[in-house]
Amino acid sequence: MAKRWLAKGYQGQAHMANFDNDPFRSPEPQQSGDNGRGLVMAVAVINYVFGGMCLACGVCTGVLGGGAMSFVLAEMGNSPQIDPEAKVGIGIASAVILAIAGVTSLVGLLTLIAGFGVQKFREWGRILTIVLAVISALLGILSLLSLSPVGLVQIGYAVFALVVLLNPNYIREFK
Repeated sequence: MAKRWLAKGYQGQAHMANFDNDPFRSPEPQQSGDNGRGLVMAVAVINYVFGGMCLACGVCTGVLGGGAMSFVLAEMGNSPQIDPEAKVGIGIASAVILAIAGVTSLVGLLTLIAGFGVQKFREWGRILTIVLAVISALLGILSLLSLSPVGLVQIGYAVFALVVLLNPNYIREFK
């Protein structure tokens, strides 16, 4: 191919200014015609996956953690050997576990709802996903400060969702 290229007279710098005949140029970008719907659908699918996982973790935390704490309280009963302050501590721990389970389940449910809104190209779904992505980025930074690799996943999700949903070409698709 190089011999044919040289034989046509493409020698020297003066002829390289004509990029139309350059066999080594990059191909022209082709419009796919979907106006970024594939990337927006990817955000919706990621919302479904993360929302489902978050909801499942919240329910499991509530059932298993709350069940374990109620089992501990039942075993303690009215035993005179157990310090009353320990019973109060177990009660507080139960409330904290159930609060964490409730918040985790709520975030999972909101993420699933946001995924549905993004899938249907609704503006409220886009805004809810942007808010959840910003929260995820902040929590990801806190996770990284505690040397948890989960923070990378949270930040990756946030960056991807924000890049796609704040792109002016894709914003026009939402109603």
